[in-house]
This record gives sequence, structure tokens and C-alpha cells, in this order.
Amino acid sequence: MEEPGFHPGDRGERRVSPEGHAPNHEILMDTPWLLMSWDGTHRCVVAEWKAFATHSEFQGALMKAVEALADRKADGFVNDIRKLESVNDEDRRWLRQTWAPLALAAGAKRIAVVAARYGLARFAIDEMHGESRDPILDWRIFTTMSDALEWIAGERPGASR
Repeated sequence: MEEPGFHPGDRGERRVSPEGHAPNHEILMDTPWLLMSWDGTHRCVVAEWKAFATHSEFQGALMKAVEALADRKADGFVNDIRKLESVNDEDRRWLRQTWAPLALAAGAKRIAVVAARYGLARFAIDEMHGESRDPILDWRIFTTMSDALEWIAGERPGASR
């Protein structure tokens, strides 16, 4: 069954339930450039970039994340960009001006970005973080997935630290 905004067959997209994943883990999108999943344990959408993505692939994937946030009434998004080579100026503007308001409207309150310590993608994300003026959307940069997930799951009512 095709989901809105999801087009099986486009550069290898498919919906799978991999062996070895926790029962609270669901693959939402698996392409040569991105693995996106729902982490029911931490109640967040997780995007793990595997490689370079074109402009339309990048934006399409992040729109899928907005849909997933809304569908699951989730407030957390983890975006692992360690293997994403760079984010161009046009996509950075789109993230700030278009995607962030849509993510907020979908329920996002916290975004954890996992980035390498150095590199072009890290430079771009540091620059965006310095320009961020949105007091409602809390987003932070981490170097490990475990730290990002701990923060995402952290300060919720009833959550343990």
C-alpha cells in the first residue's frame, strides 16, 4: 500500500521490517541515500543519511519526516548527517523558511542533529545553528546517536534520565 508522499521504486525506496530491530522500531523509508525510521522507545523519528542526496531527494525525505511526526503525534526528530556530504545554501534556506515551520506545525518541539566534528556538513549546520532564532523549536547538535537519543527522550514528563 502506497503512503502519501512515498513512492516505492524511486531509487530503491521500500518499506521493510528488518530482522534484529526492537519491536518499537519501524522502517519508514530505506533508500540508497537515507534510512528513516520510527523509534518507539524514544518516541521520535530518526533520519540516518547514508550518502549524498539530490535537492529533491533531500527535501522529499524531510517532508516524509514531517508526515511521520504528524502521523505519530511525535515531538522529537533525530537527523544524523554524519554521512551527508554537505547542505547547499538553497536547501539551508528551505530548512529555515519552509521545513522548520512545517515541522513545528506537525508537532516537532525538539530536533537533535548528529554531525561529525569536522567537515562541510558540520560547517553548514553550525552556521544554521548560529542563525537560529526560533525559541519554540529546540534543536541541538551532537556527535553521537546515543547522546542525541538520550536528549530527545530526556526532559519529557514521566521520562527518566
